[in-house]
Amino acid sequence: VPPALARFLDGAATYGPLFREAFGTSAITRERIAMALASYERTLVPDQSPFDLGTMTNRQQLGFQVFQDRGLCEVCHQSANRLFTDGARRTIFLPEHRRVVKTPTLRNVGLRRRYMSSGEFASLDEVLAHYESVGFVSFHSPLERLALKDFLANALTDPRAGRREPPFDRPLLGSEIRPP
Repeated sequence: VPPALARFLDGAATYGPLFREAFGTSAITRERIAMALASYERTLVPDQSPFDLGTMTNRQQLGFQVFQDRGLCEVCHQSANRLFTDGARRTIFLPEHRRVVKTPTLRNVGLRRRYMSSGEFASLDEVLAHYESVGFVSFHSPLERLALKDFLANALTDPRAGRREPPFDRPLLGSEIRPP
């Protein structure tokens, strides 16, 4: 356990009993912290979006059709598993970003302030323009583009996450705060 975390844990009397209850002993190790965090994260299921509830608007339904049929979205962001990711590592075709990254979920993507693993883009419009420029998606009309953006921004967003309600209530991370 890193020294700063060890100092924090030493001053918090509640963690030992919690670890004893979860793991059988009160020993706090890096591996147990990782398991505890992973177990908690598995409880954060954004499954109350319009996509999940069957309440998508007509435009969002068109956007979902575009997502499935007009580009290569489904290759990486598979809708059949309802996670909107294949979990694979891929390149994202940015000139200054040559490394491969794990395909993120598109769940709650409309709530993000930065996009791509580099944070290079500040809007879904920029992301769509990028994927148009590399031939991953094309549109027959401006309406199709608006519909895909609406599907991504709204139909995959769990309103509890947008309102920061349980289980999605948490402090903002530094990376989530808009730069001044």
